[in-house]
Amino acid sequence: MPSFPELEQLLAEKFDGIVTMVFEPRGIMDGEPHAVADAFVSRHGFKPIQKRWSLLDESTAASLISKMLHRSLAYHVEMLSQKTSEHFAHAFRMLFDQFSVTCVSNGSIGQDSAGWAPITASTFEMAVVMYDATKIGMICVEDED
Repeated sequence: MPSFPELEQLLAEKFDGIVTMVFEPRGIMDGEPHAVADAFVSRHGFKPIQKRWSLLDESTAASLISKMLHRSLAYHVEMLSQKTSEHFAHAFRMLFDQFSVTCVSNGSIGQDSAGWAPITASTFEMAVVMYDATKIGMICVEDED
């Protein structure tokens, strides 16, 4: 599986959009999943949204990451191939312990719509935060119309 620096490089080379990807030691962040996510995103300059984070299973979180990277949020233009976006989502998921990973998102993407609680000032955005006992990470894609 690719390391985090390799995933960063892949996105830098292939993704033509606004994406923030962070991965670091979890430290002493404790509490409910929404509190952990808020503490983490706040530390990186994003807006906390309290209990508006949605708890996801790891499969749903990986699928959401893949969708966020595959097509732009504003115009649904292909940003990464489906195969590459699926590979990336799986590789990001594998950075965390499979037995203790917690996943939250600020929104969802459906067949014909998307909805989110904003953590940025962008017109469109979607973020997924994942963490286990020792590591925490986030992917946030932003788009403008």
